Amino acid sequence: MLVKSIEQEYTKQESDRTKDQEDKQKIIDEINKDRSTLADISLEEWEKSRKQKYETLLNTVKENNIGSLWTPLEFTLSIKCILNIRDITLPFAGIILGAPSTLKTVSLIMLNKWPQTFYTDNFTPPALVSHNTGVPKEQLPEIDMLPHWKNKLVLLPEMAPTFTKREEDLMHLLGILTRVLDGQGYISNSGAHGQRGYNEKIMFTLAGASVEIPHRVYKVLGYLGPKLYFLRPDKETEENEDDSLASLRESFTNKEQKVQSALFDYLKWLDIRPDMETDKESSLQKINWDYSSDDENALRYIIKLADLLACLRGVAETWEPRGTQGSDYGYTIPIIEHPSRARTQLYNLARGHALSRKKLCYKSRSANSH
Repeated sequence: MLVKSIEQEYTKQESDRTKDQEDKQKIIDEINKDRSTLADISLEEWEKSRKQKYETLLNTVKENNIGSLWTPLEFTLSIKCILNIRDITLPFAGIILGAPSTLKTVSLIMLNKWPQTFYTDNFTPPALVSHNTGVPKEQLPEIDMLPHWKNKLVLLPEMAPTFTKREEDLMHLLGILTRVLDGQGYISNSGAHGQRGYNEKIMFTLAGASVEIPHRVYKVLGYLGPKLYFLRPDKETEENEDDSLASLRESFTNKEQKVQSALFDYLKWLDIRPDMETDKESSLQKINWDYSSDDENALRYIIKLADLLACLRGVAETWEPRGTQGSDYGYTIPIIEHPSRARTQLYNLARGHALSRKKLCYKSRSANSH
């Protein structure tokens, strides 16, 4: 009975994976068909439809009384669009933080059926580059997770277990993750299979979600080099009783399906943008960025934010010397990151956001709108 149940579960998993692949291929076929049919569409005509589809998506979220979904969803879209800018080769990782039941994970789960995504609920450090002794060395590349991240949006909807690990395990995991976020691959050694890994450029973006993380996580990141960026959406105002009553009379699944349908319709349209071309290496649609059209005030704000962020994420060890009764403390020289990387990452995120929202990379009227 045990063997039979395991076989049934394995068969179900294989069936689910096959269906997911079929669903993703169907979306790709629809995009290719639209791209062929609308090959001669002008950027102005495309932009007119884009605005309409964007408004439809926003209104669908609002009409279904799930407004708290919008900020995480827009953040995830911005991270996804980083992959569509040709000159960006540095991976980006953004984590949405929020209280339970604030829909922070829904925006990620909605995208798990979109092509060019990699979805997992949990992973361990060895899974990126495996040294499993139960698998022949020549078969290990098939189970390595890192190659599956290449040129994809990685979705990690539940990172709370990751951030609550023991400190030594947390250091190990975040150490590997920060190395991978350099975009230069990852190589490791073990007594079982010797040296294994990928010494190559591996570009990806990562969107995750978690409840508020412990202070020790920031401390560990400070030592390793902060390469994760966190978003805390504003707290939504409480629903009144009538809105709550209306919400109870329609299943959340129906609401989610409506939003996902509008989301996929918008994403398909973004993918046939006339001034984007298919990149031969990644098979992604890429656009050449017009740096001359960047708003200088917006760039200066990004520089200021990166300088501030470097100080806020600094780490300084402190301790209370004996006999002072707390009147004096010892401390080390603080570890403060150089802001150049944060400038690049915040700039890339702003560009991804602009690409998901605008026709052209033109000068905005204000720094806030950019």
